Parts: sequence; structure tokens; C-alpha cells
Amino acid sequence: MDSAARHSAKPSFLAADLEVTGDIRHAGTLVVQAKVTGNIRAATLTLQQGAEVMGDVEALEAKIYGSVQGSAFIEDVTVGTTGQMTGSLQYKTLAVEAGAILEAEIRKMAPVEVASAEPGPAELAAQPSGSASA
Repeated sequence: MDSAARHSAKPSFLAADLEVTGDIRHAGTLVVQAKVTGNIRAATLTLQQGAEVMGDVEALEAKIYGSVQGSAFIEDVTVGTTGQMTGSLQYKTLAVEAGAILEAEIRKMAPVEVASAEPGPAELAAQPSGSASA
């Protein structure tokens, strides 16, 4: 599913009266109001106020208004006024609203290096002597 289809599809909901034990994988948008014991992996994730996750979270984009206890790997994350994160957080873009609770080891994700078409110094040094490069 490409990103345009992923964002245009209707979101899936886990209602507040659910208690889920196990890992959840979703290729689109997931809205959680439930209590989840397990890992969540989704393209876009919204944890609404009252939602609880005890496990790891991985997403391209997430809005946290509930609580997460575990490790989070989220490219674009907003911790909302009622959001709580405990554990660790790796992110590319982070916004923390007034009132949010963030008790986590926080690290910015390293940028991805684009490979050059030209060989770098390490590649040139690794070539056996007497060989020619293109």
C-alpha cells in the first residue's frame, strides 16, 4: 500500500472498552482508545486520552494523548497535553505540548546518508594495488 492510499483509507479504531494483549501491526491509520499490552506498529497512530500502551511503539507519525510505557521509534511525534511517555523515544521531529509528561531517554534519529555514485576514500583505499577504477 503506497503512502497516498495509506492516508486516504479510513482509520481503524480500538475502542476504550477493549483490553488487547499481543502485538498489533497496521499499514494505515490506527486510533487507539484501548489498553494494549504488547507492541504497536502502524504508519499513523493516535493514542487518545485514556489509552494505555505497555510495550514498544513504532510509527511514521504519532500523536500521543494517552500513555506509553516502553520504547518508541516515531519519525514525527507529538506528545499532547494529556500524553505521557515513559521509557525511551527516538524521533526525527518532536513536539511536546504544555502539560505533557515525558520521562524518557530521548534521542533524535540519525539522518540517513545518501550513497554517492563516486567511490569515497575508504572504497579507494580498499582497492587492491594495480587495479584501475572506472
